[in-house]
Order: sequence, then C-alpha cells, then structure tokens
Amino acid sequence: MTYDNSNHEVSQGTGFFISSEGEIVTNHHVLGQAVRAVARISSGKNIPIATVVWDDSSSDLVCLKVTSSASFKSLKMATAAPRAGERVLVIGNPFGLEGTVSDGIISAVRDLPDIGGVIQITAPISPGSSGSPVLNLRGEVLGVATSYAIGGQNLNFAIPVTRVHSLSNSEPQLFAEWAKSASMLAKSTAARLVVRAYFEMEANDLSVALGHLTDAVATAPDFAPAYLWLGSCYARMSRNAESMAAYRKAIALDPADVEAYKRLAASYSAAGNDEQAIATFLEAIRIRPDDSDSHYFLGIAYLDINSPQQAMNEFLAAIRLNPDVSSYHESAARLYAGKGQFDTALAEFKEAIRLNPGDPFAHYDLGTLYLQLGNRDGALQEYRTLKTLDSDKAQQLFQKVYP
Repeated sequence: MTYDNSNHEVSQGTGFFISSEGEIVTNHHVLGQAVRAVARISSGKNIPIATVVWDDSSSDLVCLKVTSSASFKSLKMATAAPRAGERVLVIGNPFGLEGTVSDGIISAVRDLPDIGGVIQITAPISPGSSGSPVLNLRGEVLGVATSYAIGGQNLNFAIPVTRVHSLSNSEPQLFAEWAKSASMLAKSTAARLVVRAYFEMEANDLSVALGHLTDAVATAPDFAPAYLWLGSCYARMSRNAESMAAYRKAIALDPADVEAYKRLAASYSAAGNDEQAIATFLEAIRIRPDDSDSHYFLGIAYLDINSPQQAMNEFLAAIRLNPDVSSYHESAARLYAGKGQFDTALAEFKEAIRLNPGDPFAHYDLGTLYLQLGNRDGALQEYRTLKTLDSDKAQQLFQKVYP
C-alpha cells in the first residue's frame, strides 16, 4: 500500500519476495505519487519499505526492500523461457481481496524493442493485482503481472523474469529520496502509453497509437523509447520526415540505442538516401558489432547501390552471428546463384526453407534455380509445395516449368 504527503492511501498492488532478505518486486506504476509505502505480508503485518533496490520505468518494474531483520520466504524464478499455450497461475489481491488465485494460459510472447519482452496471458488481472507473480505449474515465477486498456478492452500481460535478472545491479536508493524524483512517475506513465500504442499499432489503429505516443513524449520528454515508437508509427503512416525526426530525437536521448539507428537507417532507405542509410547502419554496428540484423540490413542497403560483394560480406556476417534466421540464408543464396555458385546457393536455399518451411519466396527461388540447373522434377516439387503456401507464386513457377 502507498501513501501521499497527507498520509492518504494512494494505491494498492501486489508484490512478491525474490530474496530472504526482504527484496520485493512489483510494478513501477503501483507506487504512483507515493511518498511512503508499506508491504502487508501474509500474517497481516505491515512492514515499511525502506529502500528502492532498482527501478525500471520502461518495463514497469521496481524492486523494493522492507525494513526488517526477519527472514522471508521467496519465490523461485523460472529458468526456462515461457511458451505460448503454457498454463499459468496469478496470485494477487484484486480489489483488495488478498491471496486470490486466477488461472489461464500464455497466449503470446512478444518483444518490444527498448521496452522489453511481454507475455500475453488469459488469466484476469484486476485492480490491485498489478505486480502479482505469474507462475508456471511448478510454482516458478515466469513474470510480473500488469494490464493495459487497449481498444476498449483490458489485455493482461506479464513482464518476463529475465528482465528482473538484468536489472539486479543498480544502485539502491532510500525510498524517501527516490520518491522525490519528478521524472520517475512521468517515465512510468509514458512507458505504459508506449505499450498501449504498440498494441494499437498491432491492430493497425495508427491514429489511436499516434495519440498515445504524442501523449507519451509530452508526459516524459526525456524518455527515448517514446520517440522510437513515435518514429515507427509515423513510418507506418508514410510520414517519413516526421519519422526520421523522432528517431533522431531517440538517438539524442540515448546514443547507444541500436534499434533507433536501425529504424532511422530504414527510413533513409525508404527516402532513397542510400548513402545515409549505409552510414547509419555502420554506426549501429560500431555500437553493437554482434547485432546480426544490423549486418543483414546493411547488406540490403549495399544491394540498393549495386554493391553485391559488400552485401554478401554483411549477409555472411549476419549468418555467423545468428545462423538460425532464414532470411539471412535466403539473401545469401540469391547472391551465390547470381555469381554462378549453384551448389552453395542450393544449400543456402534449403537451409532457409529448413528454418522457415512456410516461406513461399524461398520455395519459388529454389524452384527457379532447379529449372536453371535443368532439374524439372525439383522445380515441380517446389511447385507442389507452393500450391499450399501461395497460389500466385505457385502459378508463376508453373508457367516457368511449362512456358
């Protein structure tokens, strides 16, 4: 429970111990405008919160520590990644009803650049249950529950515990000092607006998403992820100049944000500014040399200026860094075919299809290469596969087989 300067209760939420020393994880937004907070444990005792161990407004998480010498029973964190379809339990305090259990399944696992991963769940999360542990059937914590109003309905999510692990090295701060920070609440509010905008964009309701994002940058003008997603929304709306301006602002606020560089580079490419796109991808690689996507999209940019060898170098770098992405192999295969290295091209097309069997373009290109090599049976096999994937591509390949 949290309290304001007049000692009036501001909000309630749920949290859980992650250590026997009294460290508690909950949602960042639960603290609202609090100047004081207490944790009510299962015995009914209220224990004052003394310290903020770490906080992360972008993922809506905070770790608090109580004032107590007692030892507390903590929950075990899951080590296995959450899976769609997995059953989950949520233990929380909806509407102040302590210890309420709800169940459901994981309906999706998504990744939001600069915000982090989110697990979409069907288990209901009512007011008072924000910060609840989302457990698998072994009693291990998969994530921290939160909810958002999207398109007129409440959608329920959990922030994965991997995010908790990544934030554990921050500098602790006395709660009273931390609560004085004016930007703390603003960034938390902006982060929730960004997540709402993301799901509106998923539903292709770009005007609503844009409203959330403009509210986010107005609420927290120094919150870089809000500008990143504002740029993405403008890009989806074909407002390229505004998109690039938003990405540049994100980079100014966070010069190490590789995702912002990649999206800015993509906007340069869309505007036909290939040289600037290449320079921006190179800057992303300078910051994070092991980012496979930066190498791959740099390769695409090199193709745009007709530099196939430089493109091949980047495709191969991407494959070395992450060999499990089908598009990397597919792009390399096309260049190998163009250079007459047909055996290597065949191998790369087959690897792309192994990684993504439902990709009609890889099947079509492989069928075309089989024809080029005089292997009509191989081409017909790809045609039969394409009939179940993409009838237009299947017809195009059939017309090549029987011109």
